[in-house]
Amino acid sequence: MDVQVVISLLIFTFVSCSVVYDVELSPQGRKLLSRRYRWRRLLNWFPMGVVYAAFYMARYNVAAGNVSSVRNQLGFSSVYMGWVLSAGSWAYAVSSPFTGQITDYIGGRKGMILSCVGAALCNLALGVIFLSNGSHVVRQIFFIVFYAANFLMQGFGTSAVVKINAAWYLASERGVFAGVFNTILWAGPTSSLFRVVLCS
Repeated sequence: MDVQVVISLLIFTFVSCSVVYDVELSPQGRKLLSRRYRWRRLLNWFPMGVVYAAFYMARYNVAAGNVSSVRNQLGFSSVYMGWVLSAGSWAYAVSSPFTGQITDYIGGRKGMILSCVGAALCNLALGVIFLSNGSHVVRQIFFIVFYAANFLMQGFGTSAVVKINAAWYLASERGVFAGVFNTILWAGPTSSLFRVVLCS
């Protein structure tokens, strides 16, 4: 069996087990909440988990692709890639307090929509950069700008996920749910990492 298929099956298994645990096996949830409510909140948070896993995939795709074969194909040096990755990290760190406050003001749902649309446009722009005939230096500048903007837009999603999910979970359930949700989130970077490793 192909290694990519095995990895995909493992990710699917972990995600499925996490979902079943949250809905059917969690002692706190079963004791305090109806099955209908537990399944309803799954319909609320699972799509956000998939979206956030895609955020992680887009966020860590460049870091996972920071290998010599990919850099040579793109004409990027390791020093330049360091600047790209640093720009993304700093954009996320500096903007986090502000994206959180803005999401509190506009609401979790609008914050999530803003994050999805903004990150999608940034990732689209990152792809379009390589289709353009501009100078290599200009492409490098725009690559850093849109990569950092992608991180900034994803910050709205982080705040929105916390805000929305907190309304559906009791305080006594939130720790376990955080573990369940993180299992789904890490499907994104894991997919990116293994795809690059297997293709390089």
